[in-house]
Amino acid sequence: MISLIFTLLVALVFSFFALQNTAPITLRVFGYTFTNVPLYVITIASILIGVGISSIVYLARSITDSLTIFGKNRRIRSREEEINKLHAKIDELETENSRFKAGKPAPFIQSSFSKPNVFQRIRGRLST
Repeated sequence: MISLIFTLLVALVFSFFALQNTAPITLRVFGYTFTNVPLYVITIASILIGVGISSIVYLARSITDSLTIFGKNRRIRSREEEINKLHAKIDELETENSRFKAGKPAPFIQSSFSKPNVFQRIRGRLST
């Protein structure tokens, strides 16, 4: 309802302005000449062109802001994933620490890339 009242008030202001500024003028644009154009048409056209240009500028800024926010949200998600991985690592280390405190050593996992040294090979051959 408020927007309807506001629209009617703006229309009244424009119509009052149009009735007061009916003087014909000559308009020259890029070598073209327009004669007997009412002054209110020029004024209202200028206002509409200004609104159109400002809408384009607003749209461009809105798009760049949206892209900036999208990039920041992506970085936030990657940081949250990293935080979750670090929390999992902390839990793993706390579990291992509690095993050490209880006197139970963590199970030793030998890497498949590590080779036995010379003494371990000799001991292995002697024991068989």
